[in-house]
Amino acid sequence: MSSYDYARYRLSVFTREEANAIVAYLQYKRDLDPDVIDRQAIDAALQSFWLDRARTAPQAESLKQHMAEQEEYLAAIRPDIEDGTSEP
Repeated sequence: MSSYDYARYRLSVFTREEANAIVAYLQYKRDLDPDVIDRQAIDAALQSFWLDRARTAPQAESLKQHMAEQEEYLAAIRPDIEDGTSEP
């Protein structure tokens, strides 16, 4: 796995709402000062990851529902884990 792939993996935890907030902040920082030193880096980050993530990331409510369904499924297939009677 390249460092680029690892960075994308690490940043994939952000929901759509969070990614939109990050995009808004980066655009604000970039536009705040036309002479900002990091303009190219900010534009690169927006183009290579954040704009797409803000469009396609799962919404927070959808992610919350998925996690609840997964927890329910795991509890159904391994009921002994809930009551602490599972054997090693």
